[in-house]
Amino acid sequence: MQETYASEKELIEAFRKFWMLHKNDSVVVAHMPYPVETQLFDKAIEQYGFGGMLDGPYGIDTLESLLPVRDSVDAYIKENNLTVPFDGETHHPMYDCLAALVAYVHIKENQSK
Repeated sequence: MQETYASEKELIEAFRKFWMLHKNDSVVVAHMPYPVETQLFDKAIEQYGFGGMLDGPYGIDTLESLLPVRDSVDAYIKENNLTVPFDGETHHPMYDCLAALVAYVHIKENQSK
């Protein structure tokens, strides 16, 4: 996968700028929040000083806490005939993000039914 930032610091700074613009209207969805999402926010604040503790996500919606997905997002997507809008390999970072989003939206839409 082609790198788009010269350093981890540049990547995290770009993410934090994006997050700060959207944090009030957004939900962080994670398949397995540790180590990825939690460390991303921790590094942004603790290591690089981008924002403060109150700028983090409160809370993080985790797919593993939702019973239908406990084992595998990919299995959930297959069992429910869902489509991940990604042209590439599974387990590519963008695929993983989109797969988590597709599963999360489907679960949330069907919780009240």
